[in-house]
Amino acid sequence: MASHQIETLLSCYVMVLIVISAIAGTSMYTAPFVRSRYINYAFDSGYRLAEYWLINPGVPTNWGEITNLSLENFGLAKNKITLPYELDIDKVSRLNDKNRFHIDLFDAVKAMNIRNRIVKIKISLLFNIHVNMTGKIVRETSTVYQFKIRTEKDGWLIDSEIRYYVTLESYIYENEISSQGTSVINFSLPNYLSGIALLVVFARAGNMVVSYATYSFSHNVSQDPNRVGSLLQLSPLNFTLYIERYFSNERITNVRVFSYNYTFEIERISDWNRLMRYRIPKLLDSSILVIVVSGYNETDPFVEWTTYPQIPLVFGCRFDRFNDAYHSTLYPFIVTVHHALYNCEIILGGS
Repeated sequence: MASHQIETLLSCYVMVLIVISAIAGTSMYTAPFVRSRYINYAFDSGYRLAEYWLINPGVPTNWGEITNLSLENFGLAKNKITLPYELDIDKVSRLNDKNRFHIDLFDAVKAMNIRNRIVKIKISLLFNIHVNMTGKIVRETSTVYQFKIRTEKDGWLIDSEIRYYVTLESYIYENEISSQGTSVINFSLPNYLSGIALLVVFARAGNMVVSYATYSFSHNVSQDPNRVGSLLQLSPLNFTLYIERYFSNERITNVRVFSYNYTFEIERISDWNRLMRYRIPKLLDSSILVIVVSGYNETDPFVEWTTYPQIPLVFGCRFDRFNDAYHSTLYPFIVTVHHALYNCEIILGGS
């Protein structure tokens, strides 16, 4: 890579960290510290190795979307990147073991070309959303629900724009508010509806800094919400959602995708045996996509959901031995996946 390209990556990386520090409530004058810390990393072979995986697409370059390819060289970058540390949405999703197409750890480590070292990759949201139900009032024709929403980063409250959706099968309610870290929302669901509802919350602090949270609850039914992943395996890849039904008597009634600005019911492509496929729209929204599936297991309603990319995730070795953990180094990055920013930590252990 040419020196001017490296300098561009350095500058973009520092600017992103300054923005995130400001969002988290710290001073923008942390820039000199961030810059000196980055320059020290430049002489660290472990850092250069971690960075290599984030700026190279790997071989073959399309190993994320085509699952029957043999991975020869590990890399998470999008092919033909336009931003520093721009990762491929499918390569990232295949690191998540909840995806039916997740890559085997042995194959990945072999393709990393490392000896006598162990590795762990963590990708997470830049800030967190905490959602709690604080009230419920049953009226004649509707039920009013109250929720408290808190947005924070390492204990610091974060000002944000919040958009939230409430979905119960084909019923959708949405609203948007401004928050100074904590806020209370109220909405009502008609009493002619019954089933498992899902509250999907997005919070945005800047154009590319978006977080999400979900909260499932029962509406006019006595059963508790199902545990996520207990009835279906949801695997997004190459803008296709693969739904594997665990039980033959499961019936899907609605599949919908949510982003910060948009929501769509999505189209079914095929249904064979217990595997269904749905087409995911290629939205240009700077947001993670939350995909919600509603249905019935015999007569019991359920709601399952996943995200695309499937973040947060932890991929890699366990660092069980004390010596491996003691001799490990953490390398932090801010990465872009599908127009949004995320934390990425690569931990290298061993010699």
